[in-house]
This record gives sequence, C-alpha cells and structure tokens, in this order.
Amino acid sequence: MGTFRDMSIRRKLMMINMTTSCVALLLAAAAFTWYEFQAFRGSASYNLLSLADIIGSNSTAAIPFNDQRSAEETLSALRAEGHAVSACIYTADGKVFATYYRDPGKGLDVPPFPSPDGFGFEESHITIFRSVMLDGEKIGTVYIQYDLTELYGRLQQYLLIVGVVMLASMLAAFLLSSALQKVISTPVRALAQIARSVSVDRNYSVRATAHSKDELGQMINGFNDMLTQIQLRDSALQQAHDELERRVEERTQSLESSVSLLHATLESTADGILVVDQHNNVINFNGKFVDMWRIPEELLTSRLDDRMLQFVLTQLADPEEFRRRVQEVYSNPDIESFDVVDFRDGRVFERYSHPQRVGGVSVGRVWSFRDVTAQHRANDLIREQATLLEKARDAILVDDADGVIKFWNKGAERLYGWTAAEAIGRKSGELLHGGDQSATAPANKALHERSEWAGELEQLTKDNREILVESRWSLVQVNGNPKTTLHINTDITEKKRLEAQFLRVQRMEGIGTLAAGIAHDINNILSPIMMSVDLLKEKCRDPHTSRLLGILGTNAQRGADLVKQVLTFARGVEGERVTVQLKHLIKEIERIARETFPRAISIETAVARDLWPISGDATQLHQVLLNFCVNARDAISGDGTIVISAENVMLDERAVLENIEAKIGSYVILAVSDTGAGIPKDIVNKIFDPFFTTKERGKGTGLGLSTVIAIVKSHGGFVTVETEIGKGTSFRAYLPALAITEADVVEQQSVAPARGNGELILVVDDEVAILEMTKAMLVNAGYDVVMAENGRQALTIYAQRRDSIALVITDIMMPVMDGPTMINELRKMNSDVKVIGASGLAGNAASENGAQSEVCMFLPKPFTSEKLLQVLHVALSEACKGCTRMPDDPRYRLCRSRAMREAE
Repeated sequence: MGTFRDMSIRRKLMMINMTTSCVALLLAAAAFTWYEFQAFRGSASYNLLSLADIIGSNSTAAIPFNDQRSAEETLSALRAEGHAVSACIYTADGKVFATYYRDPGKGLDVPPFPSPDGFGFEESHITIFRSVMLDGEKIGTVYIQYDLTELYGRLQQYLLIVGVVMLASMLAAFLLSSALQKVISTPVRALAQIARSVSVDRNYSVRATAHSKDELGQMINGFNDMLTQIQLRDSALQQAHDELERRVEERTQSLESSVSLLHATLESTADGILVVDQHNNVINFNGKFVDMWRIPEELLTSRLDDRMLQFVLTQLADPEEFRRRVQEVYSNPDIESFDVVDFRDGRVFERYSHPQRVGGVSVGRVWSFRDVTAQHRANDLIREQATLLEKARDAILVDDADGVIKFWNKGAERLYGWTAAEAIGRKSGELLHGGDQSATAPANKALHERSEWAGELEQLTKDNREILVESRWSLVQVNGNPKTTLHINTDITEKKRLEAQFLRVQRMEGIGTLAAGIAHDINNILSPIMMSVDLLKEKCRDPHTSRLLGILGTNAQRGADLVKQVLTFARGVEGERVTVQLKHLIKEIERIARETFPRAISIETAVARDLWPISGDATQLHQVLLNFCVNARDAISGDGTIVISAENVMLDERAVLENIEAKIGSYVILAVSDTGAGIPKDIVNKIFDPFFTTKERGKGTGLGLSTVIAIVKSHGGFVTVETEIGKGTSFRAYLPALAITEADVVEQQSVAPARGNGELILVVDDEVAILEMTKAMLVNAGYDVVMAENGRQALTIYAQRRDSIALVITDIMMPVMDGPTMINELRKMNSDVKVIGASGLAGNAASENGAQSEVCMFLPKPFTSEKLLQVLHVALSEACKGCTRMPDDPRYRLCRSRAMREAE
C-alpha cells in the first residue's frame, strides 16, 4: 500500500483505471459464464425429463405383459439422443426389466435398484429416476444417465473468449487512460514543480496557470492566493523586523528610565520589599521594609540575609517557626510562599515570596511584607460580631457552588417562613425563585465576573407570597476557586410600595399645580359670561331669547363645574355633599346619550324602583356616569347596546374579602355595560392610572377613569370592572347608601337677593371684563361702584375715600400687588375694613395661598349675580362682622340666616 501511495499521480490514475476496468470485466464474464452454465443444466434437465416421460409412456404395455424385448426396443430409441449414456426400466418390485448402453464396453452399469423420482447431478453426467404410471398406479421406474461433456466444452470456449476480450479491453483501457490522465496529471505535476521551486528558491512571485474551473482549477487558484498572502506576509514580516529593531533601540534608550521607575515603584508601595539572590545575599530593598522591620544601618550595609534574619528572629512571637519556613522556601527555590508572622508586640505581617526567574531558572527570590495588624484586629472584631448574625433583622444565608444552602439565620426564618432545618440542604434557586433560573441569571453572571453583586430580586416565601428584597451577594473563594456565596437580603416590599405611592402623590401634586393655574384662568373667563347672562335675563322679555340665555347660563355653569372636577381630582377639593337620587342622574345621562351618541348604539336603562339615596356631589357623580358612558360608546364599533343600571346591594363578609376597599353594609351599584370589543387582560390593570389611554393621540387624555376612581373613593366607594374580549365590558361603582334618617334633609328657603341702598363698593380685579360686569351688576342692584385694576391702585383710591367705601371686593391673584398684600395694607389704614375675596382658585387652593384668612367672606369664581348679591348682603350686615367663611360652609348659612333676620 505504501508503494502505491508513493507512485506519481500519473501512475496512480492509470493503475486506478486499469484495476477498475479489469474488475468490471471479470465480474461481467463470471456472471455471463454462470448464466450459460445454469441455462445448459436447465435445458439438459428438461430434455432428460421429457425422454424419461416418453420412454415410460411407451413402456406401459411392455411392463405389465412382461415384454422385455419391446421394452429394450423402446430404450434403443435413445441412440438418436447422443448424450444418453445408459438407461434402464425397472418393474414395480424394483427389478431390472430392460437396459440400454450407448457404449457397452465402458461398463457403465445401471443401479441394481431404482431410487425415488428425481435428478442426480454428478461430476460428468446427470441421472434421472421417473415412475411409470398406468391408471394412477405405479407399474415401474425409468432410469436415464445423461452425459455433460458437451457442457464443459462450451464453458472452456467461453473462458477462452473472456480471456481474449479482457486482454483487448485492458489494452484499450491502458491506451485511453494514458491519454486521459494527462488532463489531471499535467496540471498537478506543474503545480508540484512550482511548489518545489517556491520551496527551494523562496520565490513567491511565481504563479501556476489554471486550465479549468473544476476542483483542480480551484486548487491552483487557491495556491496562487496562498502565494500572494505569503508574499504579503513576507513583506510585512520584513517591515515588522525593521520596526522591531527600531523598538529595541527605543527600549534600550528607555531602560534607564524604567530602572528609575522601578526604584520609584519600590519606594512608593505600601509593602516592604526585600530581594535576595540564589545565595541569600541581599540585592535590593525599599524604605518600607526597613521601617517595618526596624533594621539598623549596619545590617543594611552588610547585605547579608543571614545577619538580618538573626535580628528579625528577636522580634517574633515564634522565631523557630519563622526560621523553619525560611529554610523550607530556600530549599525549594521554585515555590511560592505565603504565611502570617506574629510579633511579640502584637503586630501581624503577611509574608509573600515569589521566585525570580531568568530563562526559566530561579536566580533569586522577592519577599514582600504587608502590615495587616489593623485587618487582623478587624477580623477579631468580625468574629466577635459573628454571634450577632442570628439576631440580625436581615435574612442572611450562605450557599455553596452548587447553590445548596449551608447557613440560614433567624432573619431568614422570619422573612421567608422556612426554618433553618427546612432550608439547609435545599437549593436556594428552587426555594426562593421556584426554580426560575432566569430570575438570578444576571446576578450570577455579575458574581462570577466581579465576585459581588447588589440589586433587587423578586422572591417567594413559604406561604407563596411574592416579596421584593434588596440583595447583596459576595463570592467567597478558596485558592482561587468559588467556594460559597453570602446572601444578605432586606425586605423592601413595603418600602417600594410607599415609594410608588409617594411618586404617585408627587405626580398628582404636579397635575394639581397645573390644573389650579388653568382653573384660575378659565374661571376668570367664565365669570363675566355668567354675570352677563344674569343681567341679560333681567332686561330680556323675549321668551325665545330667555330660553337661549338659560341654555348659555347652564352650559357656563357646567363648564365651571367641570373645572371644579379637575381640581377635585388634582388637588382633592371637596364638593358640596347633598342627598342624591341616582335615578335623576341616570335620566339626565340617558337624555344626553340619546341626543349625542350614534344612532346605531341603543341606550337602555334599568333602575330599581326602591333605589336608596346616597350622599354625594351631584356634579361629580354626573361626571362619573358620563365618563362610563363615553368609554362604552368608544368601545363599540357599529351596532351595539349600552345599559345604564342602578340597584341596591348588601355587602357581607364574603364580599368584603373579595375587595379590600369594600366594607360591610348597604351600597348602591351604579353600572354601565356595553357590547363592545372588551379590554385586553394585559392592560385591564392599567386603565385607572393617570394619563393611561389606548385612544389615538388627541382623542383622550387618560384622566377620565383616574378621575372617576378618585371621585368614587372620595364618596367612600370603590369601582370594579368585568370584561371579555369580543363580548363587552361592565363598569360598576359601589356607593354607600344613606340610612333613612340621613336622607331626611330640611329644604332651605330660597330668599331673593337683597338690594343695595347706595353703599359704595370698591371692586379690584386685573380682568377688565370682570370689573365691568361686576360694576354693571352692582349698579343694577342699587350699589355705587368704584373700580381698580390692581392692588396698588386700590390702595390709592381707598386712602382717598376710606370713609365712604363700605366694602372691598378684590381678586386674590393680581399683578403689581396681589390680594393678600393689598388687604394687609388696607387693614393698616382701617382694621375694621370689610373685604370679600374672589378667586378663580378653589377653596382649598385659596386657603393654601393665605387668602381666606385675610377676608371676611370668600367668593369663588365664576359666580352668578345672585350669589354675589347674597354674599355682599351678608358681609355688609352687622350679624356677620368679622366672619370668614365659604358660601357653601354650614357656618356661613347660619351667619346668612342671622343676617337676614336682622334685615327684617
């Protein structure tokens, strides 16, 4: 086999082709010969069977009549068949009856007894035994022996022909192979010659020529590419060699600076360094070493390590151990060492040593000494404090490299619920994270990279509660291999909840500040509109115009109420709580929905007949119901149904357990259901968040449902939602019902506003429209009016007409000088001055600005002429001298009724 591998490619190709051709021809010839042999045998067997049947048929008369002569004549017919050597007819009892021999002299005897029917194949002939039958009964047997000499003669001829054909074929294959192998061998030999040339001459510029695009051509192209790369690398190597020589020259020049830097490094390190050679002679040391070991000058100049060693031993707590360790290291110059040295005076050093090698041979040793006295004292303190771990509030646990818990303190028992016996031996990932490896994958990665990690993790307790912990991990290694991990976990679940709540409050505070400013400006816009409507109503006698003015006034008031609701959500302003029958609100909302919603949406109501009353702000509840309906409308595309319903319900302990905001008692359920698209499960928990909306930009602020839930909670109730994709959504507001005694409210008598009697009123406001409308309203009611556009102008007017001005009506927020500052200056002029404060801010916001504490009455904008005149009448009465109340405050109502009685 080795000889074949060493042949040239040309000979290998020819050998392969010749071998393949010969094997193929041999197989074909063998198959053909075998086929011919089998065919001849089959033909001979068939002929022999036919002869036996003919002889047997012709002998059916001779055998029964014992006609031997006739039987022999029948057998003699075999002479016409040249291959029949001998034959015999046996009687039924097996005796020879008649025989035949083609050549009696050869002595080919027939068998003395017949055998069972069948063929027998021998070396040179075939035999057959065939029963002679007459009327279904065997009367004898025929035996024939058939010669196969002709068959073997034909086989010899075939073999001769095959031999001749194979020789001719091999000759043809040799000639063709010699011609065709050049297609492969010529390029290969050329490539080999070029390779030898490149190897010997190092000439990488030569190239082989590819004559085809087959694998050989690809190999040649690859060889050429390789030569190109080698040529480029040779050039780059030469450049690198030149660059290396330049760098060596530069390094040689910088060697002195490096030595200087090394010396500076030795002197600047905090460790004491000592360098000795292989004979224990001192080669170098730094100043820190001298200071740490307090070595005298004469020992330093001697440069003998043995003398230094003797001096050092006098300072140590265990000098013999120190000496033994030094001798052990010096006797094994290739080892590194580390140990701790204790001094008699309590100091503790860590001693390190590392062999100095040149060319792989140890030529000395570097000793470094580190003063760890402070660390050891700290470790002693740590050991003392280790007993306090069990009392730590944090959960402290230790697991091994496989995550199996090895330590579990009392804090962990308190936090997670498992005792130490239950936790130790279990894997921390399975115990605390339910086997979720992804939960701790980032932490494990950081731990292996930096040996520590700190962050937040979600974990499980024994009772399957999810908690959030602040976790600190530290990897403890032994000889560089991870050994254990220390986990310190602090429960921050409640802290995170409070932080989220605080952030939510901060967001709401920002919203409140924004809403307050907007409300102030809108209220200043609505004030002159509402006052204009009141004046026009008094002067208008046309019923149609009066109805339009009524619509205008109603919508202006509704705008004011909506502004008030924004402040209710943003700043927690409380609306006026009265007894409310929800059926009236539902009827109003039904009317609005039928008029404004698409005709394809059907509006249905279902209100209990004996619906309980509730205590609430009708405007706020109107907003809740309207928001539910608008959301239901937006959820329906095409035809659909909205059902507004209200019913009584009693919540028991079971219902309270299902909703933590519920309390045991009677409630009224205000519900809106639709047949819309439904709310996906992944966002149903976000729909009450401020500014969350699924509507297109510009079609929703995301404040609707957050305002709704704020209003319902302020009424002592809660909201639930049920939804199913493709079937619809149902919002339910649970509102506490009033008891019968709470619902009995005494109706207040409506009293027409009192008119003025020429009193002079100073009106101060930076809005010209409000000034003009207030003046017109007051003049129409019988008062005299003087106006000022800011606080400074008002002070000038009051100083001139102090005795004649009966009361001051002032805005709170104004340029130049604001309301509170102006009021303080007025009280310096006249401590009994009566001031009515008016502001577009709601009551709570005005109180925060300190406005209400400076006025005797406060009037929120926008206001109607009726409310202005009522407040003005009460403020001018003696019964309300010094009273500082809101118009909706019950104490204000008492003051108002007292003033009205005095007026009578």
